[in-house]
Amino acid sequence: MVSSADVATGSFKVRIGSQEFPIDEDFTVGRSSSCDLVLADTLVSRRHAAFLASPAGLVVQDLGSRNGVLLNGVRVDGTAPLKHGDRVTIGGVQLTVVETRRARMKTISGNEPTSMDRITAPPPTVVSEYSSDDVEFDATAKGTVFEMFSKACDRALGDGDLDGAESATRILFMSVRAALLRGASVGVVLERATGYGLSLAERTGQQVWIERVFELYSANKRVLREDHIDRIVAVIAGSPLRNPQPLDHYLGKLDEREDLTDELSSRIGRLRSLLDTPANPETT
Repeated sequence: MVSSADVATGSFKVRIGSQEFPIDEDFTVGRSSSCDLVLADTLVSRRHAAFLASPAGLVVQDLGSRNGVLLNGVRVDGTAPLKHGDRVTIGGVQLTVVETRRARMKTISGNEPTSMDRITAPPPTVVSEYSSDDVEFDATAKGTVFEMFSKACDRALGDGDLDGAESATRILFMSVRAALLRGASVGVVLERATGYGLSLAERTGQQVWIERVFELYSANKRVLREDHIDRIVAVIAGSPLRNPQPLDHYLGKLDEREDLTDELSSRIGRLRSLLDTPANPETT
């Protein structure tokens, strides 16, 4: 016989973009079709995380994922309690916790509950913008967004997983650029992110990663390091730039500087020489 009782508790959901997904006690997230919420993201493990709801509240649990779970920009160690408005990052997807206080019917039964229908999320909402509270741009700090995605990129490059490396590096670029536009000091993080982008350009031959480097450096008018310029020149290797506009814009930003030394001007000259060859639309 089934009996019911009203239990005053929070009704929890997670939101991705404009879509909300209700949480019913044990709610798993991952790439596997057996999960309650399926995320088609190469940075997400098959069974990545679980949201556990009870009258006491809601917690998130890392199920031994490869790339970890972040709560408001800080890595979760095992489990962590959640509240309304918290941001949980799983792979490249950001989920927002939503709680609506109401009376909920709790069913008490000797039978196993019927599993809820599996939900496939829409294309992942990439975490692309952070407030100053969301991420600490310290390449050595543990549990930060940068640490999570830089480790994911290192692993993916080491395994030859270029899709995974591209996903992680794309998020790094967007987050660093957002920090630069806020006027934050990113220091070594900028150069490390640049290194990942150039590694992808070298391995894939895709000039789009070089273009993204130029766009990143345009945001703070910083001159690329000599060794980074060497790598860019090697990738292009005499071929014309597919799209010269990002470099042209970057050079325009550098021209606004009044503190250029002869050494910095020499580096800029090397970059300017890349514009000498006419662009070829068929170049990859």
